[in-house]
Amino acid sequence: MRYHVFILVFLFVASLHRTGLAQQTTITGKIRDAETGEAIAGASVYLKAQGKGATSDARGNYQIVCASGTTDSLTASLLGYEPATKIITASDARLEISFALRPRAVQAGEVIIKGRKSNLFGIGKLESIEGTAIYEAKKSEVITVDDLAANLAANNARQVFSKVAGLNVWESDCAGLQLSIGARGLSPSRSSNFNVRQNGYDISADALGYPE
Repeated sequence: MRYHVFILVFLFVASLHRTGLAQQTTITGKIRDAETGEAIAGASVYLKAQGKGATSDARGNYQIVCASGTTDSLTASLLGYEPATKIITASDARLEISFALRPRAVQAGEVIIKGRKSNLFGIGKLESIEGTAIYEAKKSEVITVDDLAANLAANNARQVFSKVAGLNVWESDCAGLQLSIGARGLSPSRSSNFNVRQNGYDISADALGYPE
């Protein structure tokens, strides 16, 4: 009697186990690039209603286990691609759904980048043509004193002219020309190679002699 009861209990549990397995559907598939056909890794695949999801592996494969006999929307998405959605019905034990994602293209308009070099660093450049003067292909930096972080009260010319790249600035205690400036390609012995203007006017015949 006990033997027959044990057989019946075993068969009942086995039938429950089979029923539980039959009520689940395994969804598998592959995520590819629609243009190149290459596998896409890291794509998110999820069922909206059941809230289940997975991520594609290095070969683009994914797997989701869901309840059988249900209809749901399966969506595949990844940053830089257009998301794709398919309506599926989990009627069989296994279901294969693959996606081909298209790269997301955005037609951007014209982008204009305006620099703030003069405001940030206290230096700018002359236009190629200003009035009757031509400054194209010349070293034509404009030092904006108002934007300089220098001790102007000490009359430290080195702090002012050090903003221009490629200059060697040195001072002397001799009378007359006290400040000398040399630049790459010009004679370092004198400062007369430079035409220095203050507010648009030459500040001295022999450049940089005054106001120093």
